[in-house]
Amino acid sequence: MEKLTQKQINILQVIGGILFSGLIWLSIWFSGKTTDGLLQYLFVGVFLIAMLVPRTIERKFDLTLKLYRKALLIGLIIGIIVFVAMWLLNGTI
Repeated sequence: MEKLTQKQINILQVIGGILFSGLIWLSIWFSGKTTDGLLQYLFVGVFLIAMLVPRTIERKFDLTLKLYRKALLIGLIIGIIVFVAMWLLNGTI
C-alpha cells in the first residue's frame, strides 16, 4: 500500500472534520426532535467518537491532525450560526 502524500492527508483531515461536525449537528437536531430518552443521548455518543477516533489516529500514525480540528471547529461555528438563524426566523427565541 502506498503512503499518502501530505496533500492527501490534509484533504482527508478537512473532509473528516466537516463530516464529524455535520454528524454532531445532525445528532443534536435529531435528539431535539425525539421524545425517546435514550436517543436524546445520541449527541454524547457522536461527540465522543468525534473526539476519540482522531486521537487514536494521531497515536497510531504519529500525526497531528490540526486541519481536522480547525475544520471541526469551523463546522460547529457555522452550525451554531445556522441554528440561531433558524430559531430567529421561526420566532422560537
